Amino acid sequence: MIINSGSLKNSKITIPKGISGLRPTLAMIRESVFNILSPFTEGCIFHDIFCGSGIIGMQALSCGAQRAVFVDKNPVLIKNIHRHIYRFKLQDRAELLTVDALRYLNSINMMHLGAFSLAYLDPPYGFDRWKDIFQELDREGMPMDMVVIESSRMLKDYIDNLNFFDIYKYKEYSEKRLYYLIKRGYE
Repeated sequence: MIINSGSLKNSKITIPKGISGLRPTLAMIRESVFNILSPFTEGCIFHDIFCGSGIIGMQALSCGAQRAVFVDKNPVLIKNIHRHIYRFKLQDRAELLTVDALRYLNSINMMHLGAFSLAYLDPPYGFDRWKDIFQELDREGMPMDMVVIESSRMLKDYIDNLNFFDIYKYKEYSEKRLYYLIKRGYE
């Protein structure tokens, strides 16, 4: 995989073989995502949740994010991201956490105030804990200003019932759906 924008454009990312369920976001989708996010990425705190290969978070850093937090429960993937972070000399701008995504979302509160906080969630195929994810995201004190969710499932029923977020944009790419949610009243 290749980072396709920003200061690290054309830098290659490798992933370990044999990781089941790992399906990195296609280059075409990443390019579209970062075109849409361009007004928000510069200087933001970027949370790459269910980070897998880490390509999304590294591309965010490449596009000017102040800091990226990489969250995945698979230590092999986090170790691989760590290797790339050091190779690209991004260690002062990256935090790597081997933790379950729901536990991470539950643990964060106002700790990232001061910078625009953006989360990108791309759970593994077959993920079935959407209700829990939306309960964690849609609560008082959640510091995320924008959330992007990549999924093969329709999530409209959950999104229609959010109290703190509105749909900023929605895109479909064949089987993939991207929901761009922005904190209510932010615009």
